[in-house]
Amino acid sequence: MKKTVLIFEHKGGRLGNQLWNYASVLAYCLERGYRCKNITFKEYAEIFDTSHADKVIDTLLKYLPGRIASKIIAMNSRHIKAKYAEQILSSGNSIGADTQTPFYLPPSKNGNTDQNMSLANAESSSSPYIYLSGWLFRNPSGMMKYQREISAYFKPNKHIHKKVASTINNLRTRYEHVIGVHIRKKDYKEYWGGRFYFTETEIRPMLDDYIAKSGIDRSKTVFVICSDEHLDTSAFNGLNIYLNSGSIGEDLFILSSCDSMIGSDSTFGAISAYLGNIPIVFFSKETIDWKVLQTPGYNYHNGSLNIQH
Repeated sequence: MKKTVLIFEHKGGRLGNQLWNYASVLAYCLERGYRCKNITFKEYAEIFDTSHADKVIDTLLKYLPGRIASKIIAMNSRHIKAKYAEQILSSGNSIGADTQTPFYLPPSKNGNTDQNMSLANAESSSSPYIYLSGWLFRNPSGMMKYQREISAYFKPNKHIHKKVASTINNLRTRYEHVIGVHIRKKDYKEYWGGRFYFTETEIRPMLDDYIAKSGIDRSKTVFVICSDEHLDTSAFNGLNIYLNSGSIGEDLFILSSCDSMIGSDSTFGAISAYLGNIPIVFFSKETIDWKVLQTPGYNYHNGSLNIQH
């Protein structure tokens, strides 16, 4: 019997966190030969050209008002918890909680005995479903192994694909090097005491340092900048920049279409680089090793496959 793994509750998080969770589960399903369904992805489903639950549920959740759709999902969650408790795997507390417990899925190694036992029981059950609750399922080995399949699964819808392709193609006719820059600002001002927050004037020297250390021609390089807040672009005077002003989906895929990425230490930037299979380095107050960006492909050992913010 071919099982279906159903994400029925994600416990918070925006697009980046939800995608890391979803991709980790998808990698597990690819490893086991299971189907992967996600009924919690309504907010972002339209970004992608794929079915996340099934055609009926996708259509229903798409056209119902958000409040009603949320109620239906909540009712379904209560039903699953009441009737199928033994088939439920849980990961992490609600996002933002002080303590979190990642659940590592195969083929990644998991040293948690209780989690391994729960997984074995769910897989050996006669039920056709395994139910997942939580936002912190992780699968670094699986995401490495199935990057191509996962990237194909999360391809953009036709509108986003056409717009991003047009923009990137236009930039590539004018520049040899197209570098993505992701600047997360809003919540990072306060999150973890501002540990991951960088202003435009702090970011500018990093971009200058990248050009100098990489030996690339400044005039032939463009920085494609995406941010969740208005930027003071005067900080980047003297650099070729393209400030993307599209949707969150366009940001995700225009960044993934660049040669490499520099950005905030966040799940959003990391998943963009992962989907595009391009290297990424995060903003840092310490010296950055720019050699990372000279190696093609996603740099899996930057810690982002376990990232939680």
